[in-house]
Amino acid sequence: MDQEEIEQLDLPPCVTEKTKAFLEKHELPGKDTSMADYCGPCHKQARRACFVLVVSEVVGVLLGWLTKAEDWEVWEILVPLQLFNVTVLYLEWECLKYVLLPWQHALWKNGTKNFSLPLNWLCRIGFDEWKIGISVVSLVVVLSLQNQAVTVGRDFQQHKTNFLHKCISGSCFLATLVGLVWVIVWSVPVCCGKVRWDFDRDRQKSDEEIHFKTIAYHLGLTHVETNHYEALIRYAHYAGMFGVQQMTNSLQEAEASLLWYAVEDFEAKCIARIQMVMKFNLALVFCRVLLRTVPQVFLSTWQYHNNWESWCNLVPLGVNLAVFLLSDCSTFLTAEGVYGEFTSRLLADEDDNAHFKERNQMMLSSRRYHHARFIFMALSAFVVSSCLCLVLADWICQPFQFSDGPWCRREQQTLAIVLVVCFMVFLIGLVGVSMWYFLEPQPLWEPVPRRNNMKLYVDEDATQYYWHIPSTTQVTMITDREQKFQHQGAHESHHALLKVDNKEEKQGKPFEDNKLLRVQEPGQQDDVERFSSQRKEFLLKQAKQDDWFELALRFSKELTPYQWAKEVQKHPKWKMIKLCGFDGGYPTVSGFVSEATNELLAADVVIWDGDWFCMQGWTGMIYTFLNAKKDSMAVAFQKRAEVPGFHRSYWKLYQQFPNRIQVVVMKDAGYFLPQPILKRHEWLEGEFEAGRLERPQCPEGDPGPYNKYLSVAMVGRIFQGDTKVIAMNGGRINMALAAIETAESPFKKIPWTVYEAWRVKQNKNEKTLFHYARDREREEKTTNPTKGTEPTLKLVQQEGTSAPGC
Repeated sequence: MDQEEIEQLDLPPCVTEKTKAFLEKHELPGKDTSMADYCGPCHKQARRACFVLVVSEVVGVLLGWLTKAEDWEVWEILVPLQLFNVTVLYLEWECLKYVLLPWQHALWKNGTKNFSLPLNWLCRIGFDEWKIGISVVSLVVVLSLQNQAVTVGRDFQQHKTNFLHKCISGSCFLATLVGLVWVIVWSVPVCCGKVRWDFDRDRQKSDEEIHFKTIAYHLGLTHVETNHYEALIRYAHYAGMFGVQQMTNSLQEAEASLLWYAVEDFEAKCIARIQMVMKFNLALVFCRVLLRTVPQVFLSTWQYHNNWESWCNLVPLGVNLAVFLLSDCSTFLTAEGVYGEFTSRLLADEDDNAHFKERNQMMLSSRRYHHARFIFMALSAFVVSSCLCLVLADWICQPFQFSDGPWCRREQQTLAIVLVVCFMVFLIGLVGVSMWYFLEPQPLWEPVPRRNNMKLYVDEDATQYYWHIPSTTQVTMITDREQKFQHQGAHESHHALLKVDNKEEKQGKPFEDNKLLRVQEPGQQDDVERFSSQRKEFLLKQAKQDDWFELALRFSKELTPYQWAKEVQKHPKWKMIKLCGFDGGYPTVSGFVSEATNELLAADVVIWDGDWFCMQGWTGMIYTFLNAKKDSMAVAFQKRAEVPGFHRSYWKLYQQFPNRIQVVVMKDAGYFLPQPILKRHEWLEGEFEAGRLERPQCPEGDPGPYNKYLSVAMVGRIFQGDTKVIAMNGGRINMALAAIETAESPFKKIPWTVYEAWRVKQNKNEKTLFHYARDREREEKTTNPTKGTEPTLKLVQQEGTSAPGC
């Protein structure tokens, strides 16, 4: 990272200096340094914080046990214990000083939010607010533990409480020790050699991560070694270091954006990150929420039940509820959002081939972690809600007293009833929202607008993405931030188009297109006008192509393949037909447009592979379809880099048919192809070598063994289902797809109807889908002259005419 980037992050000097000093000390290049590199020293600081926290609890128990209740109130004992609390907070900030700069740089680089608080979608905040927020949450977490320790000591005074009180207090206190045991067993190094604490990669071994064996490894509880990063997370979770908790999840959220736009093996990397997030969140929910927060809530409820006259006894309960909501539930929901974001972009793959065994095992374990943490969190929420109901029952069954002055009390039972009713309404609403949310695991909120106002653009021909700050004339390559280029001016509404120079004689220019188009990003359209009724009327009646970005944002919808699969499940009665042909962005000539359109009108949804719009081409049939059926929908399957160009092409249809065209966004290339797709490729290779099909040409610069457009089409076919196809002729890719689904192949047969259609300037020597269907029809008539069944591949052509090239 350079000085300009550091300044844009607007972090305090103490944070940047700590990280820079660390890099200089170990002679590490900042731009090549992983986040894991900073976790060695953070691991030590977090371990010390846990030690201080345990000592404070021991001291709290002793003080509660040795002091007389008549002489000391609980809050008076807690005051000196705040020295431990401040020490824990200081150690957390020492940790964050190492990682704040690289962490925020990772978020900034990947275009996600900077700092955040619980309920961060309500307001846009900066560093100071975030600093105060995590400090308050961390202080409250430690304070609740100290209060529990003092209370346990008090309850163990023989002259004060009976055996039931001792049993309840002791059990709640011992439950909190489970988390500490988990941290020690899974994080403390046990090895013969010296564990490296300085940084987390051995530069002499090709940047290999440093792993070490723990107590759990030697006990046979795991066969996997751990590293400083994982140990830091465990210690931070136990010590209530809320800033590190947020870092753990937000780093994965940042990776989601980077992986989606810049990494070839996106699916494999996603699964590895899902497993890590779910594994540590399960540990947090079980060891910290169920066995620490819940016992504290239960204990404070028990205290209030026995001393309900005083409002002071509600303070510990309020503190513990704040911990549960601000820390535990916030981290849980953030992890759920990461899980929803990652899984929504994964491809469906139920194949159990050995090549995918490891990946599938990781995904299965992630699902188990996900379901288990939900069960434990639901149990925790149930216990907490039950405790609250018991408190409210006390308010109703006994006179509710509050103080108007230092010596005056009065009873108010009506207020208690109103509060109970309000709480019941809130609880019912919370349960309803939770059920909806967990049935549809999607991120709960969109990231707040970036502080540096970066916008994402794409060169659709080069499949390369760029960041651009509207106030500059510079674009920065997303995969290599040192690659910066000048654009020639912003055009169209909301700077949706940047002109670039793609001339070959310009050395160092990566552009293949002459323009960069703006990409939609969740939460980053803050420069678009508020969607009022006046703005809607303008867009639907007066907008031009220059407004394509806002038209697409308001009147279309981008879906992941996962989301589209969910839509299909919600509408099992949908009848869908796929439409295809030559390049849909150019005119075609056919005498069967009316006949094909009539067949198309039998469907509720028309799907196609994202060809550009041309009223004189076969894509003009989509306009006719939407215009003729008012409740119909059109769904395009399009590569991610070409989605903005698709929006720009279909702006008029968005205006005429608002909210009736959707785009399923497919990955550009580099699929971790499921085994069924690989089998189709292998079968096609045999057909190509035998000369029965012509091989589609691979695009220049495509390193893959298979044509990437063919791969994308076959992957899209997974989500399109067994949809009947209407083809207005087509080229080699359509020919290959038709052969897979209609020829003597080992795959499921799907009906195709091929209509005779031609480009305006048809190459007479080109073999098309029409020729393939005609040859198949002749072959079937020769081999099965009496066959009466409907053919899978049906050809519709003019009688007595010959096709070009015949």
